[in-house]
Amino acid sequence: MTNIKDIQIPEGWKVEYIYNILEYEQPDKYLVKSTDYNKNNSIPVLTANKAFILWYTDEKDWIYNKWDVIIFDDFTMDLKYVDFKFKIKSSAIKLLTNINNYNLKFIYYYLLNLNLIPDSHKRNYISEVQNLIIHFPQSLAEQQKIAEILSTVDEAIQKTDDLIEKYKKIKTWLMEDLFTKWIDTNTWKPHTKFKDSELGRIPESWEVEKLSKRMKIIGWYAFKSKDETYHWIPWLKIANVWIWKIKWKEQSFLPDIYKSIYSDFLIKEWDIVLALTRPLLNKNLK
Repeated sequence: MTNIKDIQIPEGWKVEYIYNILEYEQPDKYLVKSTDYNKNNSIPVLTANKAFILWYTDEKDWIYNKWDVIIFDDFTMDLKYVDFKFKIKSSAIKLLTNINNYNLKFIYYYLLNLNLIPDSHKRNYISEVQNLIIHFPQSLAEQQKIAEILSTVDEAIQKTDDLIEKYKKIKTWLMEDLFTKWIDTNTWKPHTKFKDSELGRIPESWEVEKLSKRMKIIGWYAFKSKDETYHWIPWLKIANVWIWKIKWKEQSFLPDIYKSIYSDFLIKEWDIVLALTRPLLNKNLK
């Protein structure tokens, strides 16, 4: 184990083991009993992962309301800072609070910056996290200032995310109006003249054609796992095809020579990729 006396730090800072900064509490008595939920209920049920608020409960007993707290998932090592009363969904959560007079939100951001990743499916806080050494300013005012700066950035990110979600909904509504309610883009009013077609009634100025007349449609090619290399050409797999976008979190590659051997299957900018396996996700087309 590293000796904290051997760590070089700026003047005015100190180093400490996490177990001397945070104490943990098991969540058992705060666990929600019922999965019946209603948005009109007042007490949020939390998880430490991305979902955060799972639902709201009307249970009255054993609600956590002890100031601010960090909720930490012992298996995934996800964590959230919470400053309101709540109930917990999973017994894998640990509730972390101050032992001494530290700014808990500063400690939360410090832990976030460590990018904690589990290396196995085990309970990690006692065995791993609490034995970590962290360094921080001794001044509580400086801790608070750092926490406030990062909180301001988080608020800006949240506002941006909310705005993106708002415009996604607006786009969905526009597509609904333009493609199914036949809004005339010249007047932004519904079309008034229609004609019969093989698909039913459509606006008089519209046409019905097969996609193949307007674009070249190419079927997929099943490359083998033995074809994979460590670099060169990105290999688009079904797992990469998502709603409205391509996700490259898991990336594979094919040999460079395949660009000439399989040139028909090279994807270019503005091409449309449609998933043929599991094409629908949450009623959206991939």
